[in-house]
Amino acid sequence: MKFKYLMLIPGLLSGSTVFAAADNECYSYMDNKEYSKAETQCLEACNRNDSLGCFALGILYREGLGVKQDHIQAKSYFEKACSMNDGGGCVNLGNSYFDGTGVKQDYIQANTYYEKACSMKHGGGCFNLGKSYHYGTGVKQDYSQAKTYYEKACNLNYGSGCHRLGVLYGLGYGVKQDYNQASSYFEKSCSLKFAPGCGSLGALYEDGLGVEPNNAVAKEYYKKACNLSEQNGCDAYQELNDKGN
Repeated sequence: MKFKYLMLIPGLLSGSTVFAAADNECYSYMDNKEYSKAETQCLEACNRNDSLGCFALGILYREGLGVKQDHIQAKSYFEKACSMNDGGGCVNLGNSYFDGTGVKQDYIQANTYYEKACSMKHGGGCFNLGKSYHYGTGVKQDYSQAKTYYEKACNLNYGSGCHRLGVLYGLGYGVKQDYNQASSYFEKSCSLKFAPGCGSLGALYEDGLGVEPNNAVAKEYYKKACNLSEQNGCDAYQELNDKGN
């Protein structure tokens, strides 16, 4: 049985870096990757108590885009954004505490900010809190709680949350093992362009778990994962090709 994607769960924390308000110069420069200009405009926006301006500054300083990398500055801007109820700011502030960048590592504090972000319907906050319960990071390990927060993330169309739900059902962690449910969540994850969701669904079709075995369909999903820069999908696609399937 292959089902490799259940064992190769992405480990990265989630945080938003999308800037949709193109009419604002700060966000426009961010979208266009003109980071030096973005820093000037985002600082002005943040000084006007524009939470997304503060959030954007946090990203610039965390990544060293157009400015010298400075995790302490990044944390301060995420903190200001979060204080203005910006979900992305809270998620990334939580990530600062989780990773210990710009602040002393503190998983409990990280989870507090993830919970705040989740309460504001930010999928990344729900996902990260679910991940903490999944692995018992800063909280007692609890697969049932992990499922609850992954469900919230998935219901907010957060692809990684849907994928993790599929993983729980595929492995029977905190729920009765159910490959049909797993395939449903992987399918939604893939439709949201989360590459491991596509790869996991491909593995189900290859192994015939919860779906009729179909190598042609498996290859389609592996190809989707590969096109979304998932190397495991590329490898699985090539492996089926090499077998003449």
